[in-house]
Amino acid sequence: MKYAIQKITASLAGICLLLPALAQAQRPVSEAEVHAYRQTMSAAGQALARGDAASAFPQVLAMAQKGFAEAQYIVATLYHDGEGTPANPEQARHWYRAAAQSGNRAVAQLAQEALAQLQ
Repeated sequence: MKYAIQKITASLAGICLLLPALAQAQRPVSEAEVHAYRQTMSAAGQALARGDAASAFPQVLAMAQKGFAEAQYIVATLYHDGEGTPANPEQARHWYRAAAQSGNRAVAQLAQEALAQLQ
């Protein structure tokens, strides 16, 4: 559990630094969407760093539902590991597939590797 949270926290930190380039690699987004995404994912990262995956999960899920590939990958990982939500392999597969099809090559590769582990 602790390793999974550290892995996700590190991913969130990297996402915040690379967000402008990552957003361009996906669908067009407005500055307001990017700002909301940064704030939401920063808050989720802080919650995960505190060990509070339960409060981070709905924040990340909301961003995943808006089509942000990084959030899709992270929510899949949370479902996969049962962090902040009960473990759900079907939901993990769903979100890994969404991330894999996002058009973001880095996230897609991570998602495809995770999908291979779930098979």
